[in-house]
Amino acid sequence: GKVSNDDSWKITVTGDVAGAVDATILIKKDYKEAKIDVSYNNAKIVQMKLKGTHNPDGSCKSKAKFSLLGGKVASGEFDVSYAGNKFNVVIRPNNHPELDLTFDIKHSDAGSSYSGVVFEAKRGGESMLKYDGDYKHKIDATKYAGTLKTEMKLSEKSLMYPIVCKIGELVGTGCFKNRQMEVKVILDKVAKNKLFNKFSFGLKNIKDGETKLDVSISTLQNPYQLKIVSPRLQSKIGSNQITITADHNPGQELTVKSSFQNFKFFLKHGETKNG
Repeated sequence: GKVSNDDSWKITVTGDVAGAVDATILIKKDYKEAKIDVSYNNAKIVQMKLKGTHNPDGSCKSKAKFSLLGGKVASGEFDVSYAGNKFNVVIRPNNHPELDLTFDIKHSDAGSSYSGVVFEAKRGGESMLKYDGDYKHKIDATKYAGTLKTEMKLSEKSLMYPIVCKIGELVGTGCFKNRQMEVKVILDKVAKNKLFNKFSFGLKNIKDGETKLDVSISTLQNPYQLKIVSPRLQSKIGSNQITITADHNPGQELTVKSSFQNFKFFLKHGETKNG
């Protein structure tokens, strides 16, 4: 290859991959314009021309025209912009609906830490897929507490919809057009039991307005508790929920109870009179 140093940087690459390959990249030294040409056996494979601006605040915009295989596969224009932690790409192929992709990074009210993301894909002005995630946390000397909430909206017209349905069939949950999930975690940095720090964990999964899974476990207070709610339990145990508690009196006894068939388990322990 070779590089030219006029008012632009020019990179030319030639080679042979079962046929002649030629590639040329031309970039203006002010970075406001670029051109890309790639050919194979003297036939145009990729042609692209870009123009853009970069602002002192970090925002930027670019416009481009493209052609694949001389326009036989695709041709059109696209815009790219970045401002205020939001990245946007709009592709306008000739004779096809416009594709609009947005990726937005959310920050906390103080603006100093990440608090979530939003991604949305639109086709022809109609939303095909939207994902919205929010993360909040609090950390101090005594505990860590965090919450993650997500929501996914999916159109039946989306290319992702049959894929999601296939995955749903494999795990037994089926298709969905709206899914909400929430995860909560609390870790006590001070209080401990014999094995680990006390904690609580919760997970809730809602699809199209129906709660598919709601799990919570807590060792913050005695008795410890595990609770699972899911419609899939109904056919297994005759109820859509099961609760298990463990009441531990250190040095004396452990009592475990379950809502399933009113199961109870007692274990007494401790030192004998002879030590």
